[in-house]
Amino acid sequence: MYVVGDERIIMTLINHAKKIMLVFGTRPEAIKMCPLVKELQSRQEIHVIVAVTGQHRTMLDQVLRVFQVVPDYDLGIMKEKQTLFDITSLVLNGMKEILEKERPDMEGKRRDRHHEWKRDFCHWRRGLRHV
Repeated sequence: MYVVGDERIIMTLINHAKKIMLVFGTRPEAIKMCPLVKELQSRQEIHVIVAVTGQHRTMLDQVLRVFQVVPDYDLGIMKEKQTLFDITSLVLNGMKEILEKERPDMEGKRRDRHHEWKRDFCHWRRGLRHV
């Protein structure tokens, strides 16, 4: 877990990346990632890109409002009567498009067991470093 104010993590990010994308989608992930978003946004030397998958839509939006975080990208993957295949293809295609457009130096995320492998697969294919 990221700890806001942990200078080792912040310095690692600053030393290795100037353009960082943070990806999350559930309420628990947002609670953990929003403080990191705010901390990195306060650093002028870092360009922060926030992408959300849109799981837990209502609860996610509540957390984003509390922390005043506005995502740059929202995949909005949750649809009525969707299948696991639908979710997988939406995440893979959505992340591919974002990564090709933004080309971040590094990506940070919280572990979401269901969507983790899909994001990791996209990032591995793009040669992107993880923190």
